[in-house]
Amino acid sequence: MSDLILAFKKSISWILVLVSMIGSAFTGTIDAISDKIEMVENYVFSLDLGFSLGQGIATDGEYFYGFGAIKPISYNGLCKIDADTGRIVDRNEMCIPLELMKKGYCHLGDGCYLDGKLYVACEDRKFKAPAILIYDAETLDYLDYMLIPEEVKGDGHLPWCTISDGILYFTPFDDVTQIFMLDVADDLSCLGALPLNQTLQHVQGGDVYEGILYLTSDDGKREKPIYTVDLADGDTQLYCMRKMGNKFSEAEGMTVYPFADGTLFHFVDVTLSVHIRSYKVIEDVVEDILQQAA
Repeated sequence: MSDLILAFKKSISWILVLVSMIGSAFTGTIDAISDKIEMVENYVFSLDLGFSLGQGIATDGEYFYGFGAIKPISYNGLCKIDADTGRIVDRNEMCIPLELMKKGYCHLGDGCYLDGKLYVACEDRKFKAPAILIYDAETLDYLDYMLIPEEVKGDGHLPWCTISDGILYFTPFDDVTQIFMLDVADDLSCLGALPLNQTLQHVQGGDVYEGILYLTSDDGKREKPIYTVDLADGDTQLYCMRKMGNKFSEAEGMTVYPFADGTLFHFVDVTLSVHIRSYKVIEDVVEDILQQAA
């Protein structure tokens, strides 16, 4: 890590502690406010530790992988977190290589895990050439990058990406009217776009599970929406809302993965701390109760 980042983190550490102490008095209830999901686990990281996971999350079922960025100082980091304990076991801070930083790349977004690699959305400072950066999930070392095709780069904002069945899906941040699809095996050649039946705002992350694309949005204050998109026809619906504790909270990236404890949805949220919050579907909760009563 560069001396600049060390100095930056040291200089603000006490401020972050003070902010967290003051802000804790204003933190409200955090939960789902529908009959869809219930929070089971909430791993909490101080802001200085959360620098390397405050933008997004992926998992291989054993570890969570966090993606973080602080654009004003061109800080970008990856971290590897034990999914059972919430303990950070490895980091790669200043993870964008110098040759890409010289090209203006400065902000990681949300990403995904696939076959031992991490694919992470990345924006350049002038929003001219959004790209997917690829890292080794075992070591967190940088491997390669691929450019988003010119014909679908839009305004250059690339907040998230995910891969399912060889297709990389992504959207811009605002005025989202379609899901873009790229062929991972063919250097991200364009496969077209799936039109949505409504326009979404502030989309921060997404992941595919059983043919459905789930999207998390920061559109709101104390309550943040989760949407579903049917990849067969683009039908887009509000799945549920989540309470975030306070109006200063930001919903970041997400991943969908069924863990043994019944949790399925896993979100990164930034409040006065950085959180990994895991939820199970409430139908599973009801089934557990009925089984215990039998």
